Amino acid sequence: MASLDPAADPARIASAVLLWGDANVLSQAEQQALLLDKRLWKLRIQILAFTGVLLVVMTIVVSLIIYMMTIEKIHQIAMLKLIGARSWVIASMIIQEAGAVGVGGFGFGVAAAHLVFPYFPRRVVITPGDLTMLFLAVAAVSTFAGLLGIFRAMKVRAQEVLS
Repeated sequence: MASLDPAADPARIASAVLLWGDANVLSQAEQQALLLDKRLWKLRIQILAFTGVLLVVMTIVVSLIIYMMTIEKIHQIAMLKLIGARSWVIASMIIQEAGAVGVGGFGFGVAAAHLVFPYFPRRVVITPGDLTMLFLAVAAVSTFAGLLGIFRAMKVRAQEVLS
């Protein structure tokens, strides 16, 4: 690492350093490319794979939670259908439930992250862009889970309340 005097000729100094034989001259952009594109590439792939697995597990868990919450309310859904509730009312209730689970989980996760990250051995930076992408992923998962619950709720017949 070297800083040059503003009056110095970078090309002349670089050629002199290259003559040493055991040193190389890289610009800041070349150093960044070497570090990010070559040295950290495997780490970036591992983090991406880990994130993908977590996203799949989160989808399964949230979907099962919403589906089981819908199953537990089969009697109430049948009662609503018996008294004439429209399908969109039942669907909106399930979507609101899925949204509440998603927003609650997102809020809890962000709060827990801000409490735990100061104790990590390395500095963890969460940018607003990262939080936005995370929120969009949680919203997509919650919507998917809500659609599964709606699909199950629409199969309920009003006559089931009588059995």
